[in-house]
Amino acid sequence: MKIFMMKFPAKSKFGGETTFLWFGWKDLEDIILNPLNEEWYYNLSREHKEKIEEKRKGIEEKGGWDAPKWRTEKVYEKVIQGVEKLVVDVSPIYYSYHIGLRDERNKPLDFYANPITINAVQETTDGKILLARRGKLSDQKGLCLVGSGFIERSESEGELLLPEKVGYTVLTECIEETEYPKRKAIFNMSYARAMAVVFGSNHDSTFSVYMPLLVDSSEVALKGGGEHDDLLPLPSSPEDIQDVIRQRGYKGILANDHMLGSLEAYLYNRNNIVNLRKEMNLKTYGKRTFKEKIKEKVGEFVRGQPNYFNPEEEKEGL
Repeated sequence: MKIFMMKFPAKSKFGGETTFLWFGWKDLEDIILNPLNEEWYYNLSREHKEKIEEKRKGIEEKGGWDAPKWRTEKVYEKVIQGVEKLVVDVSPIYYSYHIGLRDERNKPLDFYANPITINAVQETTDGKILLARRGKLSDQKGLCLVGSGFIERSESEGELLLPEKVGYTVLTECIEETEYPKRKAIFNMSYARAMAVVFGSNHDSTFSVYMPLLVDSSEVALKGGGEHDDLLPLPSSPEDIQDVIRQRGYKGILANDHMLGSLEAYLYNRNNIVNLRKEMNLKTYGKRTFKEKIKEKVGEFVRGQPNYFNPEEEKEGL
């Protein structure tokens, strides 16, 4: 469903470096990552290749891993078998490419390694969006959404790159970063919706994904590990969200562009979100057991993961 006609890339109406490569409202099954063998790296100058090599050696010396990533090449809509899909062309890169060039300023968008990531806008039943202050283990500082990370690239043959890749990353990042209550259904992946693809001052792009939770904010917490320090639930009223975007932060903590762009996409999709919540509320979740809910799911969403996620049942191998 289109919200309005917009020519992309488009700058945020609130200013700053937040740039939209796409805006809309799509089921994750209607997103396709299309791998290409682009030669972006080979067109870089010798100076920039040396910067990348310096970063690669630094990662190696610290015992780290120069992880394979996907570069964002092009974002566009295309009708495939009668269904309008969001297609993102991607090409293989490594993390060192990103950190070697991300601090370069005043370059065109296609200069950067621009790895593709996800940012989940997790909203609780009492109308709170889960934000957090980045922790000491993060190489970035400030405020971010809880449930964000790179769409990883495997170098093994036969890797699936279809809609499952985006949904799988949203699912795993939310689970890795959020402590959910036990013995209760938390979310249904079939209700997750892509709202935007956002490029920002860190010079990478992200899928902004709306993730409605089936629990309230008092029932969730951050998982330990040092990635985040403080959970800061944000009221999801338009007034509160606009204040955060205009101030470029919350409670005195500056926010990253991916978070700000995702919140802006939330505002523009407000009617879609209200309608989705109404649809969800027609389900009498509280009157059925978790196992009964699992049985009524429509197919498996990603690599055998059930649509409904429950951390305790997951451990028991349900």
